[in-house]
Amino acid sequence: MSNFKIHISFLDDRIRVSERGIITGQLFISVGQKFFPNDNWDDFILSVLSMWITSAVNLLNKTNQEEFLFMDGSFSFILDKVDKKFCRIKGIYYGIEEKEVIFEDEVLFHDVLKEIVQAQEALFVHIKNYNWNIQDVDVYINQLDFLKETLENIK
Repeated sequence: MSNFKIHISFLDDRIRVSERGIITGQLFISVGQKFFPNDNWDDFILSVLSMWITSAVNLLNKTNQEEFLFMDGSFSFILDKVDKKFCRIKGIYYGIEEKEVIFEDEVLFHDVLKEIVQAQEALFVHIKNYNWNIQDVDVYINQLDFLKETLENIK
């Protein structure tokens, strides 16, 4: 079993917002000593975290397997719930003809959920501190609140 962590760089040269309010920057996960997709990955941070929240809520409420997508490329990770405490994680690369499992491990389910919540909360603090005008930010905040509420109800 390994530790799961979401990495976002909030350094000014690593995170940006477009005129349309799209936030891009360094975003990747680590499972133990493995960085995925890599330790310099750039993606659509708010959009990706929002999709991950939806997948996390699905795992909490209805499914035993969910795919967590990265938008800028052919990468994702899949979580399979082993039980209420543990899940299997697979890092996936979708090649031209077939998918390749880059790594496989086991992580604590609660750690994954906690990391998603903390990453999104940190992003919202950054948005507020820099007065970024993000369209529909209330929708993202409500989505995060729903995940936090769901987590509280299962404790």
